[in-house]
Amino acid sequence: MENKNRFWPLYWPLLLLTGLVGACIPSTIMPTPEQTGQSFAALEVGNFVDYEVERVDFFLLDAPEVQRFQLREIVVDTFTNIQGSKSYRIERYRRANAQQFWRIDSIWTARIEGAQYIRTENNIPYIRLVFPPRNGLTWDGNQVNALRSQQYVVKELGQERIINNQPFLSTLKVEQANDSSLVELNRAYEIYAQGVGLVEKSLQRFFYCQGNDCIGNNIISFGFTYTQKVTTYGKLSTTPTAILGPTFADYQSGSRQGPTSE
Repeated sequence: MENKNRFWPLYWPLLLLTGLVGACIPSTIMPTPEQTGQSFAALEVGNFVDYEVERVDFFLLDAPEVQRFQLREIVVDTFTNIQGSKSYRIERYRRANAQQFWRIDSIWTARIEGAQYIRTENNIPYIRLVFPPRNGLTWDGNQVNALRSQQYVVKELGQERIINNQPFLSTLKVEQANDSSLVELNRAYEIYAQGVGLVEKSLQRFFYCQGNDCIGNNIISFGFTYTQKVTTYGKLSTTPTAILGPTFADYQSGSRQGPTSE
């Protein structure tokens, strides 16, 4: 015991130096989804959002046609895309009202690629968000598709909102279009809430009458409005047919005509 204690004064400076060197090595702390802004996309398997939707089609000579229905989007699974990165499969269900079963409508996908949140909707990819978001941030939402360039801009970052009597403490608005002329009007925006994802969507597209007796009077020759607002949201562990009606698995079995997918 005495021999071991005799060498202890020689060891403790070495131990102290080792501790100091270890303390000088910076630790890597990964930013949270809230810090990066990725929580506005809310890409997590099981997340769902229900919406009420209204579409109104306008015509020059006929009365407007109004469609109202409910929409549910569920992040149901992940898969490896052709780029080798992770994508999320989003099953979309539709019903006329709460008394009906949900019926499969379509399959969309989404992924986070670098600093971009890309959603493929009806086989067309769009850059819906860019991280980290900040007021005034702009990008081409159609950069990854073949459509003409469309500048998006972030507005009202961090704003509290109440949509359908539901409070959201932190939201952002992405203005996708805000153009008007004597010929047409094109306005579009989406609102995202932290931890929820898309909570509101609005489209207005009108083409105005160009006849000698109507030009400049904003008389709609044809066009439409579309509004989509959250009614409820949460997390599902399963999507049973008894609750939803036919699911995507039912279509994969070949017993039904399948929905669209990416």
